[in-house]
Amino acid sequence: DGDQRAVQLPITGRSGSSIRAAVPGSTVLPPGPYMLFVLQQTPKGLLPSVSRQVVVNGSPPA
Repeated sequence: DGDQRAVQLPITGRSGSSIRAAVPGSTVLPPGPYMLFVLQQTPKGLLPSVSRQVVVNGSPPA
């Protein structure tokens, strides 16, 4: 997919099995549907989780 890219989100909080992450501005992450992955560090490198679809709301960049 030519539009595919990765945006690293800083984790701002954790509670039980949930995490909270900061979403950058709409110029970096325009509103729309995304596939969210959590990466776990392993001895062989990063291991992605099963994806979860999320929707980012907001105004599109000007």
